Amino acid sequence: MTSKQFEKWASSYAGCDGGDVGGPNKRSIWLCGIEWGGGHTPEDVRENIAEEVKTPPDGYDSWNENLMHPYNRQVMKLFSAMGGRPVSDFRKFAEDVKPFICGASGYYKLNLYPIAFKKMSHDLWKSGFADVTGFPSKEEYLRWCDEVRLPVISNWARKHQPAAIICLGKTFKDQFGKAFLVDEDSWKVEALGDRELSYGRNSLGGTVFVLPFVSGPHGLNRNSTIQKFGERIAEIIHAGK
Repeated sequence: MTSKQFEKWASSYAGCDGGDVGGPNKRSIWLCGIEWGGGHTPEDVRENIAEEVKTPPDGYDSWNENLMHPYNRQVMKLFSAMGGRPVSDFRKFAEDVKPFICGASGYYKLNLYPIAFKKMSHDLWKSGFADVTGFPSKEEYLRWCDEVRLPVISNWARKHQPAAIICLGKTFKDQFGKAFLVDEDSWKVEALGDRELSYGRNSLGGTVFVLPFVSGPHGLNRNSTIQKFGERIAEIIHAGK
């Protein structure tokens, strides 16, 4: 049986780094991952669920935080390319534009799932997680999130109407589509070199993009690839306006 306290927490803005969530009159670009890396312990989750995250988090305190983590550095490269700059300019882009930073505008960061794991393997689901969440396995936790949390994320999208949503992790394309209101038959797929970019318009007039993850042997692990993806995403966004 699901822990009611966990259910309330997981149905809130838990798992979001935040920034400028935007609105219909000032639409942001959202970045959505699968789950935080690093890894929560069951004790971390027990502490976290004691506080419901009722409003979108304000984001990081300083632009330097975007350069402290490999994931965020790759994202800054992508955003730099989307903004018409070379990926090599990512540090300057992070300083100038300040994505996900408290008080800055234009970018918001979230995840499909609220608990952090070092990797996607279901083997990391320890008995302690079962005690806190009420789910005996990560598979059941993910299934519950797909059924309950993703519709909550859809409501965020309806309320704030992001102009574009950049989703990282192509194996979760169906979940990204459900969260961000893309009909499963409307996806378009393009080959960019030896990688694929999927994108579709959602029912709110925004464009949802699904990219390979930003690292790993099958990910966006080359600057030249990130440059291609960023430039193409910018073209598609512009064409959709």
